[in-house]
Amino acid sequence: MARVMARVMARAMAHAMAHGRVSQRGFAIDRTDHHFTTYGKTQARHSMKLREIVVEKAIIPNLVAVKREDVVKELLDALVASGKVSADMRDQFAKAIIARENKGSTGLNHGVAIPHTKSAAVHTPMAAIGVSRGGVDFNSLDKQPVYSIFLLLSPEEKPELHLDAIQAIFSHLSKDQFRRFLRQASSVKEVLTLLDEADAGQVGA
Repeated sequence: MARVMARVMARAMAHAMAHGRVSQRGFAIDRTDHHFTTYGKTQARHSMKLREIVVEKAIIPNLVAVKREDVVKELLDALVASGKVSADMRDQFAKAIIARENKGSTGLNHGVAIPHTKSAAVHTPMAAIGVSRGGVDFNSLDKQPVYSIFLLLSPEEKPELHLDAIQAIFSHLSKDQFRRFLRQASSVKEVLTLLDEADAGQVGA
């Protein structure tokens, strides 16, 4: 029961983040949103794995950028270099993500952020991961620097996949052990090992 409730809470939080409705505690504040009940009844849906989302060649264990906008661009450049994103779309994605951040930060508590956008040019959710050693100001809810960033691109015509991807990412970033291990990772291999262990349910809370 505890795991089911955790998944429901994570999905509700993911929906709040996807729609820019997050309180100072990092949870939904839109009391008119009925998705809490809906998502509680749809747990039979496929549970997305991190390795399904994260692009291996777009993992940066030591980000160079120190400003939010530059971090977004560095992660997008990694997706372009991986061949998953067209170079022609890079600036458009950057502009959309930064506009979303200016509207409402995706920097959550505990040093994590999930900048994201949806586009018709994207056919399946994909994410880049960046780890900052010095921390980045994301105007987070707790006003603390962000050290671990998942940048997510999702298909515009399939909002349910966008929500599934955010839920998968958030459900792991909400775990102290996952956040700690990700921040400590110093190589792509170490990040991939963590993702595999998380997908296998081997990373505790």
